[in-house]
Amino acid sequence: QEFVNVNKAIADFVNAYIPPEDGSGVQSVILMDLSIFSMNLFVHNAVGLNMVPATALNVLKEPISVREKELLLVNYLNATLEKRLNCCHPEYKEVVAFSCGAPVADPNSTKYCQRNIFSFDGMHWCMDSTSGRIHGALGCLLRCEYEHNFKGQALRDCEQRCNNVYMTLDPIEFDKGDVLINF
Repeated sequence: QEFVNVNKAIADFVNAYIPPEDGSGVQSVILMDLSIFSMNLFVHNAVGLNMVPATALNVLKEPISVREKELLLVNYLNATLEKRLNCCHPEYKEVVAFSCGAPVADPNSTKYCQRNIFSFDGMHWCMDSTSGRIHGALGCLLRCEYEHNFKGQALRDCEQRCNNVYMTLDPIEFDKGDVLINF
C-alpha cells in the first residue's frame, strides 16, 4: 500500500505542478511511470513462478486508471512479500517474486536462486532487458515537451500515450521504424 501511496503522491505532484509566473525555474514536469512498469514486471514474474494466480494479469488489461490498477495489483503482490531469501542484509531480504526466475522450494532456508532477467535484486533494473522500454519512454516524453512543445492538458495526454506504449509489457507496434504514437 505504501508503494501505491508514494506513486500517487508523485503523480499528483506532476499533475498539480504550476511553473513560476516569471518564466524562471522549471517550466514543466513530466511523469515516466516506472511504477506501473515495475508492477507489470513483478506480477508477470510472480505468475510465472506460480506465486499468484494468472487472473492477476487480467488487471493489467482493465480499462481503469494506472493508480487503480496498482491498488488491485498490490493485493496480489502483498501475498508474495513473505517469501524472502535467507541471504544478504537481514533487513532487506530479497523477495522471491521480484528477484528469482525459477521457483524456490523453501525461501527461508535458501540463500540464492536462479535470477530473472529484469532485476538482480528486485530493486535495480537489468538494463540489458529493460533499457529499451525505459529509453523509449524517455525519448517519447522528451519529444512531447521539446519537439511538439505541448503544454497543459496536451502535455498530459502525450505523457499518458508514451507511458501506455512503453511502461507496459504490451508489444510495441512499429511502422517504418517509427513508433505509432499519434501526437
